[in-house]
Amino acid sequence: MTQDSGSIERLIERGYRYAYSLTHDAADAEDLLQEAWVSVLRAGGRQTAAYLFTAIRCRFIDSLRARKQLVRNADEFQAVSVTAAETCVSEGAEPFWENGELGHALGKLDAESRSMLFLVAVEGWSTRQIAKLMGIPRGTVLSRLHRTRARLRTLLQGKGDT
Repeated sequence: MTQDSGSIERLIERGYRYAYSLTHDAADAEDLLQEAWVSVLRAGGRQTAAYLFTAIRCRFIDSLRARKQLVRNADEFQAVSVTAAETCVSEGAEPFWENGELGHALGKLDAESRSMLFLVAVEGWSTRQIAKLMGIPRGTVLSRLHRTRARLRTLLQGKGDT
Protein backbone atom coordinates (compact mmCIF):
# COMPACT_ATOMS: atom_id res chain seq x y z
CA MET A 1 0.00 0.00 0.00
CA THR A 2 1.61 3.22 -1.15
CA GLN A 3 0.66 6.55 0.32
CA ASP A 4 1.81 10.03 -0.53
CA SER A 5 4.11 11.79 1.90
CA GLY A 6 1.37 14.26 2.90
CA SER A 7 -0.98 11.55 4.11
CA ILE A 8 1.85 9.83 5.99
CA GLU A 9 2.74 13.15 7.63
CA ARG A 10 -0.88 13.62 8.74
CA LEU A 11 -0.97 10.07 10.05
CA ILE A 12 2.20 10.63 12.06
CA GLU A 13 0.84 13.92 13.44
CA ARG A 14 -2.33 12.12 14.55
CA GLY A 15 -0.20 9.38 16.07
CA TYR A 16 1.83 11.96 17.97
CA ARG A 17 -1.33 13.57 19.38
CA TYR A 18 -2.59 10.17 20.50
CA ALA A 19 0.75 9.28 22.08
CA TYR A 20 0.81 12.67 23.83
CA SER A 21 -2.70 12.07 25.18
CA LEU A 22 -1.36 8.92 26.83
CA THR A 23 2.00 10.18 28.11
CA HIS A 24 1.50 13.91 28.76
CA ASP A 25 5.12 14.44 27.86
CA ALA A 26 6.43 15.59 24.49
CA ALA A 27 9.64 13.55 24.61
CA ASP A 28 7.88 10.39 25.79
CA ALA A 29 5.22 10.85 23.09
CA GLU A 30 7.91 11.19 20.41
CA ASP A 31 9.68 8.05 21.65
CA LEU A 32 6.41 6.12 21.83
CA LEU A 33 5.44 7.21 18.31
CA GLN A 34 8.86 6.35 16.91
CA GLU A 35 8.81 2.85 18.45
CA ALA A 36 5.28 2.23 17.16
CA TRP A 37 6.05 3.54 13.67
CA VAL A 38 9.18 1.39 13.39
CA SER A 39 7.13 -1.58 14.53
CA VAL A 40 4.47 -0.89 11.88
CA LEU A 41 7.10 -0.58 9.15
CA ARG A 42 9.00 -3.71 10.23
CA ALA A 43 5.81 -5.76 10.39
CA GLY A 44 4.81 -4.54 6.95
CA GLY A 45 1.52 -3.48 8.48
CA ARG A 46 -0.98 -1.18 6.89
CA GLN A 47 -0.18 2.47 7.39
CA THR A 48 -3.58 3.41 8.81
CA ALA A 49 -4.62 5.25 11.97
CA ALA A 50 -6.16 2.12 13.47
CA TYR A 51 -2.99 0.09 12.94
CA LEU A 52 -0.70 2.87 14.20
CA PHE A 53 -2.88 3.67 17.23
CA THR A 54 -2.97 0.01 18.19
CA ALA A 55 0.84 -0.11 18.00
CA ILE A 56 1.11 3.07 20.09
CA ARG A 57 -1.27 1.73 22.71
CA CYS A 58 0.59 -1.59 22.90
CA ARG A 59 3.95 0.19 23.29
CA PHE A 60 2.46 2.43 25.99
CA ILE A 61 1.23 -0.60 27.95
CA ASP A 62 4.61 -2.29 27.46
CA SER A 63 6.35 0.78 28.87
CA LEU A 64 4.09 0.71 31.92
CA ARG A 65 4.88 -2.97 32.42
CA ALA A 66 8.59 -2.28 32.05
CA ARG A 67 8.34 0.33 34.79
CA LYS A 68 6.43 -2.15 36.93
CA GLN A 69 3.54 0.28 37.01
CA LEU A 70 0.99 -1.79 35.16
CA VAL A 71 -1.92 -2.05 37.51
CA ARG A 72 -4.82 -4.41 37.88
CA ASN A 73 -7.77 -2.06 38.49
CA ALA A 74 -8.97 1.43 37.66
CA ASP A 75 -8.25 2.88 41.12
CA GLU A 76 -4.61 1.85 40.97
CA PHE A 77 -4.42 3.05 37.35
CA GLN A 78 -5.45 6.53 38.47
CA ALA A 79 -2.95 6.41 41.33
CA VAL A 80 -0.15 5.65 38.86
CA SER A 81 -1.29 8.57 36.70
CA VAL A 82 -1.12 10.93 39.69
CA THR A 83 2.28 9.54 40.71
CA ALA A 84 3.62 10.12 37.20
CA ALA A 85 2.32 13.70 37.27
CA GLU A 86 3.97 14.33 40.64
CA THR A 87 7.24 12.88 39.34
CA CYS A 88 7.05 15.13 36.29
CA VAL A 89 6.53 18.21 38.49
CA SER A 90 9.27 17.19 40.94
CA GLU A 91 11.74 16.80 38.05
CA GLY A 92 11.07 20.37 37.00
CA ALA A 93 9.06 19.63 33.86
CA GLU A 94 5.82 21.53 33.51
CA PRO A 95 2.94 19.17 32.72
CA PHE A 96 0.66 20.26 29.89
CA TRP A 97 -2.39 20.55 32.16
CA GLU A 98 -0.86 23.45 34.06
CA ASN A 99 -1.90 25.68 31.16
CA GLY A 100 -5.59 26.28 31.74
CA GLU A 101 -8.78 25.07 33.32
CA LEU A 102 -9.58 22.36 30.76
CA GLY A 103 -6.02 21.07 30.74
CA HIS A 104 -5.99 21.00 34.53
CA ALA A 105 -9.25 19.02 34.60
CA LEU A 106 -7.97 16.59 31.94
CA GLY A 107 -4.83 16.08 34.01
CA LYS A 108 -6.98 14.72 36.83
CA LEU A 109 -8.39 11.95 34.64
CA ASP A 110 -6.62 8.61 34.36
CA ALA A 111 -4.76 7.79 31.14
CA GLU A 112 -7.39 5.32 29.92
CA SER A 113 -10.18 7.89 30.28
CA ARG A 114 -8.13 10.59 28.54
CA SER A 115 -7.32 8.15 25.77
CA MET A 116 -10.98 7.28 25.13
CA LEU A 117 -12.01 10.93 25.29
CA PHE A 118 -9.22 11.87 22.86
CA LEU A 119 -10.22 9.19 20.38
CA VAL A 120 -13.86 10.29 20.41
CA ALA A 121 -13.49 14.06 20.64
CA VAL A 122 -10.34 14.71 18.61
CA GLU A 123 -10.01 11.75 16.27
CA GLY A 124 -13.75 11.18 15.76
CA TRP A 125 -13.57 7.43 16.35
CA SER A 126 -16.73 5.45 17.00
CA THR A 127 -17.19 3.55 20.25
CA ARG A 128 -17.03 0.34 18.22
CA GLN A 129 -13.57 1.28 16.89
CA ILE A 130 -12.36 2.19 20.39
CA ALA A 131 -13.68 -1.10 21.78
CA LYS A 132 -11.77 -3.00 19.11
CA LEU A 133 -8.59 -1.01 19.76
CA MET A 134 -8.74 -1.52 23.52
CA GLY A 135 -10.02 -5.08 23.41
CA ILE A 136 -13.07 -4.40 25.57
CA PRO A 137 -16.83 -4.58 24.91
CA ARG A 138 -18.52 -1.59 23.28
CA GLY A 139 -20.86 -1.23 26.27
CA THR A 140 -17.86 -0.81 28.53
CA VAL A 141 -16.53 1.95 26.30
CA LEU A 142 -19.93 3.69 26.38
CA SER A 143 -20.20 3.54 30.17
CA ARG A 144 -16.61 4.67 30.71
CA LEU A 145 -17.08 7.59 28.32
CA HIS A 146 -20.26 8.56 30.13
CA ARG A 147 -18.48 8.51 33.51
CA THR A 148 -15.48 10.37 32.08
CA ARG A 149 -17.62 13.14 30.64
CA ALA A 150 -19.56 13.46 33.91
CA ARG A 151 -16.29 13.62 35.88
CA LEU A 152 -14.87 16.22 33.51
CA ARG A 153 -18.06 18.29 33.75
CA THR A 154 -17.85 18.15 37.56
CA LEU A 155 -14.19 19.17 37.53
CA LEU A 156 -14.86 22.09 35.19
CA GLN A 157 -17.74 23.32 37.34
CA GLY A 158 -15.38 23.46 40.30
CA LYS A 159 -17.16 20.73 42.25
CA GLY A 160 -14.38 18.16 41.85
CA ASP A 161 -11.29 17.64 43.96
CA THR A 162 -8.66 20.35 43.80
